[in-house]
Amino acid sequence: MGIVTRMKDKWLVFRFTALVISFLFVTQASGQIDKPLFYNSSEGISQHSITAITQDHKGFLWIATRYGLHRYDGIQYRSYLDGGTDSSQLSNNVINTLLVDHNGDIWAGINGGGLGFYDYSEDHYELLPLQEGECGFGSRQVNVIFQDEQLRIWVGTDQGVYVKDKGSGCWKHYTHQKNSEQSLSSGNIASIAQDA
Repeated sequence: MGIVTRMKDKWLVFRFTALVISFLFVTQASGQIDKPLFYNSSEGISQHSITAITQDHKGFLWIATRYGLHRYDGIQYRSYLDGGTDSSQLSNNVINTLLVDHNGDIWAGINGGGLGFYDYSEDHYELLPLQEGECGFGSRQVNVIFQDEQLRIWVGTDQGVYVKDKGSGCWKHYTHQKNSEQSLSSGNIASIAQDA
């Protein structure tokens, strides 16, 4: 009986040692991180103040700054800047927020310039026309863009929240109403999140 117990003890020690050694290899392998790369304005980004970064379905990095929007393909940058009166370009260079939606469309919230989305086929940004009323999007100040689990686009502005209806494409506008407990607590929306 003593020999069997010693063999079990040896087997247990061997298994424990093998387990510890395997953890050492795993932690050593996962501890190896590539050296991060740093870029500055001389390499293509027009401004050091970055407000948002996202990655699209093609692998491009989109970088929003206080002076335009930049697409990085891993080698070089392409800049999208204020086009003045050209509605096929950004209406302001200060980009507050970005979102890649479930279709792969890239939405940009523009400071004082409304809401834009990237048209891959034409390689430029389209501005959403400002339309007050029942179905339109009517705010120039876009602070945050969010997509919920039902795939609706929510846009937080200085005038409340706009929610895009998937079926009709219309925007529903929710605002702060001074004497109503059922309304938003403030008209200026800085962030949006979905409750679990």
